[in-house]
Amino acid sequence: MFLAIDTNGLPNTVQGFDPVVCALALASFDGVRVEAAGGLVRQPRYMIDHPYTYGALLANGLTADAISSAELTVDEAAARLRAHLGQRRPRGYHGLFVERVMAHAPWSFRSYEWGDPVMPEAAMAIHGGKVAVKLVEGRTVKAVKPKRALVSLDDACAWATERGFDVTGPNGETKPWTPSSGVLHCLDRVVRTAKLAGALTRSGAVETARKAAEESSWLMV
Repeated sequence: MFLAIDTNGLPNTVQGFDPVVCALALASFDGVRVEAAGGLVRQPRYMIDHPYTYGALLANGLTADAISSAELTVDEAAARLRAHLGQRRPRGYHGLFVERVMAHAPWSFRSYEWGDPVMPEAAMAIHGGKVAVKLVEGRTVKAVKPKRALVSLDDACAWATERGFDVTGPNGETKPWTPSSGVLHCLDRVVRTAKLAGALTRSGAVETARKAAEESSWLMV
């Protein structure tokens, strides 16, 4: 199960400001077909109609009016998400970002409730054994070489596309998402993330990179 969110900002950018979830999407991938759904999450207007949030809302193609009038409240969204996931651990592309935002109530996710993020695997596949990742409590959470490990989803999808894998968006979009794409940013991301994860597995690139790392000075730590 894969999860993506749109927020009104980034964590740890402004003292005293904690971003909130404004839209959420989930996807599952059986190796052939992706099933995905997403929607806006209602937040109080005072939390989103703020100078700190304008850039993030614009970048995600959202408006304060749409978020403050969304049908699903944040408490309802959190309850439905928990019920839908059950014991499954969702995976995000950039795991630490999602975890930081959704550690707050009413989501209240703990670190052990998340699956491995996809970005470190994409970094290993693209850069080979030159990228090592750090394992914390058995989970891949941090790259030892940040500059090599920070691979954007667009770049990772371009890598997969060049190798013949389908990493198109919800409606078959081949170009990267823009605010004028007509679909939620998080929905586009979660569909591409799910397809990318499948492509990484089928390509065998991650396993090859892990073996290369183990045989070189870039040992997994």
